[in-house]
Amino acid sequence: MKRLLMALLAVPALTAAAEIRSVEMTKKDGQYQVRAETYLDAPPEFVFSILLDYDEFHRLTRGITDTRWLQETLEDYPLAYTRIESCVAFFCRALEKVEMVKVTGAGEYHTETIADRSDFRFNRTHWRLQAEGAGTKIFYELEMQPDFWVPPLIGPWAIRRKAESSALKIAERMEYLAANDIPLRDFDLAAYLAAQ
Repeated sequence: MKRLLMALLAVPALTAAAEIRSVEMTKKDGQYQVRAETYLDAPPEFVFSILLDYDEFHRLTRGITDTRWLQETLEDYPLAYTRIESCVAFFCRALEKVEMVKVTGAGEYHTETIADRSDFRFNRTHWRLQAEGAGTKIFYELEMQPDFWVPPLIGPWAIRRKAESSALKIAERMEYLAANDIPLRDFDLAAYLAAQ
């Protein structure tokens, strides 16, 4: 019994409290708007540092294959690169974006893509983090218009479903990092998934 208890205590925490509390998505004239609220059981400072860790953020999910800070600025704001390889229903696409990252306060930042260096005509986000107990509420807003053809059968519902699923997985993995005091640079996604 003592050995069993010690073995159980040695297993890293895998339970998750993360939840997507609300998502609103609309599409009009080829433009998408999203408003979402997510909760995760990790402190705001930790979550904020992960969200802005472009050099390592791609470690959290297979769908984001590359993220990094670029050695350039625009209007005095740093630029970041992201490559996404994902499928929604039967439609698969690799997307790239270069965006300005504007930190506007403690736990708040905006991004805006550079259209001629991205697969979007425009893509703007607003992130705001707020403490809730020992955890964090994330308020997220997105306005975007892709610069590529999207099959008409893929509506906002399909994109919303994929976005919710991805966001929840990322939130759960951030909780895991916080609970086990693991730096993002040391996160092994394959080992994490094998332990699920």
